[in-house]
Amino acid sequence: MPSSIGYDVVFEGYESSMAPTCPHGPTLLFEKICPNSAKISRFFACSASRDRKLCKFYQDFNEVVTEGELKKREIFNKNQQPKYDHLESVERFKKLQNVPEKERIFCKYCYKLLLQSERKNHNKKHELQTGLTLDQLSKPSELLIPLENNSTNAQYLFSRKATEFILDTVQHLGYERVLCVGAPRIHEAIQNDKNKKLESLLLDIDHRYVQFYPPDKYCRYNMFNNHFFDGEKSRDICTEFLQRNNGRGVILVTDPPFGGLVDVLVTTMKNLQETWRHAIETGKESVKLPVFWIFPYFFEPRILQSWPKFTMLDYKVDYENHDFFKSGPNSKSKKKGSPVRIFTNISSNLIPLPAEDGYSFCSICNKYVSKENKHCNLCNSCTSKDGTTYRHCDECNRCVKPVRIHCKTCKQCMLPNHRCNELKSGCYICGEMNHKHRYCPHRGKKFGGKKRKFDSLLNDPGETLVKQNTEQASSKPKMSDTNDADFQETTSLKNNLEQAPCYNKDNCVSIKKNSVNITKVGQRSRTAFVNVSKRPLKHKVSASKRFRRKKILQFSFDAV
Repeated sequence: MPSSIGYDVVFEGYESSMAPTCPHGPTLLFEKICPNSAKISRFFACSASRDRKLCKFYQDFNEVVTEGELKKREIFNKNQQPKYDHLESVERFKKLQNVPEKERIFCKYCYKLLLQSERKNHNKKHELQTGLTLDQLSKPSELLIPLENNSTNAQYLFSRKATEFILDTVQHLGYERVLCVGAPRIHEAIQNDKNKKLESLLLDIDHRYVQFYPPDKYCRYNMFNNHFFDGEKSRDICTEFLQRNNGRGVILVTDPPFGGLVDVLVTTMKNLQETWRHAIETGKESVKLPVFWIFPYFFEPRILQSWPKFTMLDYKVDYENHDFFKSGPNSKSKKKGSPVRIFTNISSNLIPLPAEDGYSFCSICNKYVSKENKHCNLCNSCTSKDGTTYRHCDECNRCVKPVRIHCKTCKQCMLPNHRCNELKSGCYICGEMNHKHRYCPHRGKKFGGKKRKFDSLLNDPGETLVKQNTEQASSKPKMSDTNDADFQETTSLKNNLEQAPCYNKDNCVSIKKNSVNITKVGQRSRTAFVNVSKRPLKHKVSASKRFRRKKILQFSFDAV
């Protein structure tokens, strides 16, 4: 039975337009599923960031928010937005192009372009870069420091080789316009092309690009909720770009953060497809918007679950500022190369891969493959995914990674150091392996077929230890009759069941006020309150930790 808590995004059962907003736009509705229980809680949280340190928004689904709180939230969201004027920033950029090179200034702290006249009023403690060349101004992805938060920005930039391959492929397929969703390096290369063979529009959440591109070339956009920060003006620009020339000649190229939820990204791209489909001629409604989705190969099952007609190309997409997502001697991915691939709804036999890099055409599979991907006659397919040559296992009747060996106990190929009969992730609610929690027949019901893990912990010899320690604590004088140095209380797991959010394997924990050492009975704990109790209480701690310690001591007094 899986012990972790499951989270899922809900797209139905509520009006998305009525969702509360945070500084990143409309929030998403999440479901929290506790293991071994049918209890499901729903809440709204930020769409762009799953880290509560970056965005603290949280609201229960059934929570009633007053008008006063809504006004405060609206003011807070407005204050959190970056202060910029798009047209004013474009005018400053044009002026910088016309002034001498030594008068072009860039603040590395504010990420802001400055004129010589603005330097006096700028913060003198900030580090300034002067003498910007026209080439630097035309390549903001190299001038700006990448934001590398995996779940929100993840600005890992394409290498020059990968950029050239994508653009050459787009031109080879006959497309004229590229909608770059979170792909600033592709947009930058198109804008700097002197031949102007392609047109592009950048949709990105990074507001710093507002200084380098006019409104018809850049729109600040959240790809996790299809939100345009500048309102209907930006949305109209995107709509016109997609529907131009009756929707012909446009392709969507997206490079989302790898920590993003696949289902959410699919929903956003389907919304963009619907916008594009309104311009399609009558009788061609079944035609899909061409897409290049750059994502790691191990997400293939998740992507194909939402879009079965997508295929994964064997081309390895390299990044400049990532040690694992690139090839060569400086890469940490060793011989496998980058794990990032291109997923597309375009037929793979129409996309030639560079022969100088070892790619070749498989006439049986009718597609281009890497040199490591050998055709298997038994599987009748080129089976390799991760950059190694898979081998065929007769007992499993399929090709597997070369590091795996067949285990007769598990009846499948596993890693050499695996644990046999180890439970796999299944349904969070009932524990069955043949379905996921969203399809569980016990969903929304009280499920009592399985014993809760807490019950199994209490019905063991450890409970006897709890009773013994409780009797020892009751024989001691109360806190008012003792000195602080001699004070010692005992807490048990049984008294903490309702408050403990996680599964604790300790049966008893003793806390001593003036000593760092604690008495532990049973297995070693992994919970937070035991780690807190290792510190002397006289130290300054946060309010949340003081609250937990107060609760622990309160349970001790109840036991005594």
